[in-house]
Amino acid sequence: MSLTPPPLRSGSPLPATAPTTAGMGIEFHPVRVRHGWGASKKPGVMPPTLRRFTPAIAASFATVLFACPARAQGDKAGAEALLSDAVKLTAAHHYAEACPKLEESLRLYSSLNTEYFLADCYEHVGKTATAWADFLEVAEKARAVGEMSKEKRARERARIIEAQVSHLTIQVTSAGASGLKIERDGVEVGRGQWGVAMPVDAGEHVIVASSPGHLGAKLRVAVKGDGDNASVVVPELAAEPTHPQPMAAGAPPPASAVPATMGSASLSAAAGESKDASHSTGNGQRTAGWIVGGAGILGMGMGGVLALVAKSSYESAPLCMGTVCQDTNGLGQRNSARDMGNVATAVVLGAGAVTGLGLILWLTAPNSQHVGVERTRLGVTARGVVLDGRF
Repeated sequence: MSLTPPPLRSGSPLPATAPTTAGMGIEFHPVRVRHGWGASKKPGVMPPTLRRFTPAIAASFATVLFACPARAQGDKAGAEALLSDAVKLTAAHHYAEACPKLEESLRLYSSLNTEYFLADCYEHVGKTATAWADFLEVAEKARAVGEMSKEKRARERARIIEAQVSHLTIQVTSAGASGLKIERDGVEVGRGQWGVAMPVDAGEHVIVASSPGHLGAKLRVAVKGDGDNASVVVPELAAEPTHPQPMAAGAPPPASAVPATMGSASLSAAAGESKDASHSTGNGQRTAGWIVGGAGILGMGMGGVLALVAKSSYESAPLCMGTVCQDTNGLGQRNSARDMGNVATAVVLGAGAVTGLGLILWLTAPNSQHVGVERTRLGVTARGVVLDGRF
């Protein structure tokens, strides 16, 4: 006696004793057990072979059932809600609003019905190439699960809009270039698609070409609807310019910087310009030296005058002989004179330093007769300050 269960018709519910897996994407198909595969001829008795594998089969079913995501039911409920809203929008011809809801519904839960509705929505918003490809995909999936009516309907829709699908051909002039990469709308276009009319949706498409060591190219092409055949040519990419190495400060220019056709007169003019520039710099430094030095000398003069006034005030203090004063007024005058003398000393020292700085500026200024060879050193030795150089 055969243990084969009665066949299930398409669309009929599972028997009451069969486990239901709604929402988990699992389908159970009847298994045909024949005599001769270890089956017992006695009715109601499990074959010995199946009895040996019963624990393994039970463990496999448990693994499949518990491996399904716990949120599958919740995802399916959300997908159904989005699908319901999308169907209402399409009934009102609001396809632009319906397509995103269908996309999200399909992301939450895979369904042939949702894929079909989404392909229909794409057709109405002008994405004919995407709708055509989706209808064909729905037909293949419907065929795989035995839904022949759905397969026939999806293939018919794909056949109707096939003539309206637009195509874009990307021609590459430097197809043999190493490392050349072509992208269309951010998606890489493989070499097998170069020069081939590929189905695309109507609208503007961005083509980007790149290659190591070359400047990239970005092209825009507008593809019309109703079976338009557009093409775009990617030009040969130009090599990236080579940037010269920066020269160190003070380094002489390379020999290649002077053109070979430059004559002696031009070289002399260039040398004269360099000499004039150095002479101008030297004159400016000498002028600064004169100004600083003059300010220092003026300060020294003012400090000297202040010192003389302090000395006179100190000596004219009343009732003071030597270092002893018999009157508080005289003592106060001498203290004021002593403070004034200290200030005069500080002024003279500061002015002397300023005068020295002006002298250094004047002495170290470039000489027009010795362009580029002046070397001045200022140092301190046991014998004092040493200023060495060529002036």
